[in-house]
Amino acid sequence: MDVHRRLLSSNPEYARRRDDIEIETVRLESGGASIGRTGITRVPVVVHVVWNTPAQNISDAQIASQIEVLNRDFRRTNPDVGTTPAPFLPLATDARIEFFLATANPAGAPTSGIERRQTSVASFNDNDAVKSTASGGLDAWPAANYLNIWVCQLGGGLLGYAQFPGGPDSTDGVVILHSAFGTTGTAAAPFNLGRTTTHEIGHWLNLNHIWGDDGTGCSGTDNVADTPNQGGANVGVPSFPRVSCSNGPNGDMFMNYMDYVDDRAMVMFSAGQVARMQACLDGVRSAIGSSAGAIRPSSSPVVAWGPNRLDAFVVGTDRAMYHKWWSGSAWGPSATGYEKLGGACTSVPQAVAWGPNRLDVFVTGTDSALYHKWWDGSAWGPSTTGYEFMGGVCVDDPRIVNWGPNRLDVFVLGSNRALFHKWWNGSAW
Repeated sequence: MDVHRRLLSSNPEYARRRDDIEIETVRLESGGASIGRTGITRVPVVVHVVWNTPAQNISDAQIASQIEVLNRDFRRTNPDVGTTPAPFLPLATDARIEFFLATANPAGAPTSGIERRQTSVASFNDNDAVKSTASGGLDAWPAANYLNIWVCQLGGGLLGYAQFPGGPDSTDGVVILHSAFGTTGTAAAPFNLGRTTTHEIGHWLNLNHIWGDDGTGCSGTDNVADTPNQGGANVGVPSFPRVSCSNGPNGDMFMNYMDYVDDRAMVMFSAGQVARMQACLDGVRSAIGSSAGAIRPSSSPVVAWGPNRLDAFVVGTDRAMYHKWWSGSAWGPSATGYEKLGGACTSVPQAVAWGPNRLDVFVTGTDSALYHKWWDGSAWGPSTTGYEFMGGVCVDDPRIVNWGPNRLDVFVLGSNRALFHKWWNGSAW
């Protein structure tokens, strides 16, 4: 919460945005706006490992163990959820959120979702230095497309910290002490079950501490109706019931991920907390992730690969394909100009984007064959005016859909009016 308070006091825009987010959250939770995500949201993660000593350079296996914990905790499939005291067990709820290591970087190139850097900084604190290459850390990937997790050595007994929604994109994400990350490698008891990251991502999804951050008083609120009023943080492994603020007979919901208990004692999110996280995904974080139950739109002459970004493709009077784009502030190459991409097109261009700054465009040529070109984040392939020949005799515009990173499925009608299909599996057609 120190980061939150610092931003509130130093950044008027953050304070204004936080007010707007809370208003929007109440509206979404109360049914004042339509629910945007009814299925499972899958959030791409990039893990920035910033290490000073070799022991801090955690293994891929330790990172994988943390992703596994997140997917159990946020889907309520963690085996220890059954230890929830009976009065609170009906409130333990599936958040319908899953996490995976990103498979495409901001330029659209394949990635493991993990980047590493050795630093001369012996330990970091909550001043966000770890989030900048210039100060010994690693820069954030775009907050609209990725959950940034930094893993490093933290000082002062700090296990981790998060930035609430509404803060600067350049520092968005969570920071975790390497020995409180995952369940193997350097992970050390009593914070060796990956729950520090679960807790901090709760903040990233707009959850407050369960006691309302008013010290040990009873006047604070976490803005969630089904979590009992609580007099300060719980630590260690409390016994049930732990009564405070006249909240008997059941007492504090100390087994909640948003308390401060040891990893083995925190096992659940409440239904009200899940509603608040879903409001965050429908609201301020609406650009992040994809809904596993959502219908992906098929190809179109206009496509968007990120917030406030548009790419439009048309055929000119010379039958060549032309392209223009909205960058978020201006049309390129100019308001009335177009980028010429060559070709002799006989169909409306069909474009899809399977990742940030990635475009795949398909047309039919004068020979009725299918042709393909792509933008990889830095250049057009196979060249600015060249096309990949894909054969066939097509009698209608092609249609393309992508259901995951680096995957394309193309459908055309042949001269016999039959449907034909080809696909890109990430390495070959």
